[in-house]
Amino acid sequence: MSLLRRFFPLLMALLLLPFPALAEGSSVPYLQKVARPDEMIFSGPSYDEFCVGTVMVKGTFTIVEEADDGEGHLWGRLKSGAGWIDLTHVRSEEVAAWPVSAALAQDYPVPEGSASFCAEDSEYTTWIALRAYVPLTDVTLLRLDMAADEETLPAEALYHLPHLPADSSLLAGVVFYGDMTTYGVAFTDADGAQRLFALSISGRNGMLLLTELSGLSVVP
Repeated sequence: MSLLRRFFPLLMALLLLPFPALAEGSSVPYLQKVARPDEMIFSGPSYDEFCVGTVMVKGTFTIVEEADDGEGHLWGRLKSGAGWIDLTHVRSEEVAAWPVSAALAQDYPVPEGSASFCAEDSEYTTWIALRAYVPLTDVTLLRLDMAADEETLPAEALYHLPHLPADSSLLAGVVFYGDMTTYGVAFTDADGAQRLFALSISGRNGMLLLTELSGLSVVP
């Protein structure tokens, strides 16, 4: 009996075994889950490019091209033609678990009847939408003094909400005097933990930045 005939059944069995699926991102096109509707879309695969808006809704999107910006971020081009998203940010488990999101109001679906507050009404007022994904309590909008090199940041309380239900938003009208102005939102999350997030404008491309200030607290 030839070797081929002897091992033919084994070869056929191996060919019929299910092969593991390719890892996400190893080839295009592929589907990418986006957990946050405030995920920003850019005109090109870099934070130096123009921010054209947000994905608006969480869901699954088709990635048709990838690009590395050389700064540790992998970008994916959306099949819709809307632009590029930062896949490194999208796939961050820490960011996906944040209980709030923030975006410029014009780039974000804001539910009717949302709480609204204007800290400064002028031609330079920027409206931002803060959205809760879980019930939040003791929600306070702050103006932060980020120049203080301490664990406790001096802050001015601008607006307070006793409760912000899940899937509801707070609209805030604020003025960013360049990229040195920082606002904050402090709250107690659904697990009873006190959290603090900073809101600022990027001096690089003018996008709204949301950053958790872990280990820091504020003092009036």
